[in-house]
Amino acid sequence: MGKGFDRLSTGLSIYTTGKSYYNIANGDHSVLTYSDATVGTIGLGAKFASYFYGIEIPYVGEAVSIYGTARTIWDVGNLLRPGIAEYEESSKQEGCNICLLPH
Repeated sequence: MGKGFDRLSTGLSIYTTGKSYYNIANGDHSVLTYSDATVGTIGLGAKFASYFYGIEIPYVGEAVSIYGTARTIWDVGNLLRPGIAEYEESSKQEGCNICLLPH
């Protein structure tokens, strides 16, 4: 189980880091995209140093895991909540008099 999970994790890291660089090359210059690429590169560098040279870089794996978890929570939260613009528009159409957002 441990080896399979490790391979899956490495494969997903390669994919997501590559996707970040692809997005940057195609005009997405957001801070999150750059941080994804940076953290992914550092994590993969540490993983390859460990695999090929037996060098363990302390705290990198943990930091990358924490960042990945936080980033996933951020993305899921953005998918689950309605957009502010959509919320404002729907509240205007419904004649909402008690909404928290100004009309």
